[in-house]
Amino acid sequence: MRPNLAYLNIIFSITLSILLILSAIFLNSMADLVDAEEKVVHTYKVIGQIDLLKNNLNKAESDVRGFLLTNDSSFLKFYESSAGEILTSVDTLIKLTPDNKLQQKKLSHLKRWARFRLECLEQTLAFSNDSSLLKDNVLLGKNAMDSCLNIFGVMKSEELNLLEGRNKTKSVYSYAAPFTFTIIFIFTLIIFITSFLFIAEALKRRAKYQTELEGQVLELNRMNSELNEFSFIASHNLQEPLRKLRVFSDRLSTKYKEHLNDEAKQIIARMDAAATKMHELMNDFINFINIHNTNEEISLVVLNDIIEKVASEIRNQTPEKPFSLRIAKLGNVHGYANQLHILFKCLLDNSVRYCRTDLPLEVKISGEIVSWKKLPENRNVVSNWSYYKITIADNGMGFDNIFSQKIFKLFQRLDNEEKPVSAKGTGLAIAEHIMIRHHGFVTASGSVEQGASFNLFFPMKS
Repeated sequence: MRPNLAYLNIIFSITLSILLILSAIFLNSMADLVDAEEKVVHTYKVIGQIDLLKNNLNKAESDVRGFLLTNDSSFLKFYESSAGEILTSVDTLIKLTPDNKLQQKKLSHLKRWARFRLECLEQTLAFSNDSSLLKDNVLLGKNAMDSCLNIFGVMKSEELNLLEGRNKTKSVYSYAAPFTFTIIFIFTLIIFITSFLFIAEALKRRAKYQTELEGQVLELNRMNSELNEFSFIASHNLQEPLRKLRVFSDRLSTKYKEHLNDEAKQIIARMDAAATKMHELMNDFINFINIHNTNEEISLVVLNDIIEKVASEIRNQTPEKPFSLRIAKLGNVHGYANQLHILFKCLLDNSVRYCRTDLPLEVKISGEIVSWKKLPENRNVVSNWSYYKITIADNGMGFDNIFSQKIFKLFQRLDNEEKPVSAKGTGLAIAEHIMIRHHGFVTASGSVEQGASFNLFFPMKS
């Protein structure tokens, strides 16, 4: 019995789905970890920029105070450098926090106060010789600086709160990533070991099946050799006695014709008819055996030409049973020309043998392409292939559909006591085996006294 490996496909599909899901979870976890890391780095960058802005503002104020106390112009050079970086730092912070509305609002205020503080420092330098104006300007500068420091504190507190939350998120993802990886690794290892065991068992069963199959092939070859020997014997050794029996019965009826009474002549005639029928049965049986042993090459067969030729042969062989034949324009099929000739001869001969005596025989042959989905359910067909269906219908004696399978058995025929038919029970069996040889099949349907219909199905690749 051939091992069924369908369960391996199911297990593989389930396993692959679980692995894909776990991999997706792991990749998502890694993406979240990277995003959390980037947010933490970004927060540190914002805090650093706030501290840098605060330091530059304090340094500018210190440089101005140093110049006022010492009148050393070198302090002014440091002041100019620090003052130039203050507004640039504010713009950098604005660009770093575009998605934080609270910080954007604070930065807007900070920029105004920082600009005002720089203006105060400039005026302080201008009023350095006027103590009264200098005092008022210093007080205004102090208020501006206090406002800036207050904003610095609020912004840094906000960023520190964000940093705490983002560090927690980063910790969660940092823990989840290796945990997820460990689960995937363990699951993959289990799958690998399980799959190895399943595959090893499947290979073991397949090797056993292969051994059994090889034994069956050897047995089939032996039986085929015996059938070939029997076919040779049937076509030579067994035919010779039949030929002699017919020759001697013919000589007896001819040479002693005047000495034989009617009963003796009838006996000789029946003996000759029995020998002839036995000879025909032997030939049909040999043809049945040799169907699968043909050395004929597959070729493109024109069906209309073969059917016309077969119809001409049958008309010549049975002139006492005329019939009309209507053939539609059929397609061509790839097959064995000689076997297809025998196939249509068997089917047309069957229609002629089972024709009605009270009605002229009419045979109609048509063809069409059908999908595999429209074929009989009890047939093993190839999915996604089309089939070329040829229908041979007649208006003969017909048959009951309960016999639609029996009629294809060798030496099985439907006898009619009221209307005896000289059938041998081999034609339809040969027809079925020829269709099997062409990887197709044949079906039959009928109705008593209403005719019969035979459907041939030839596979065609989609």
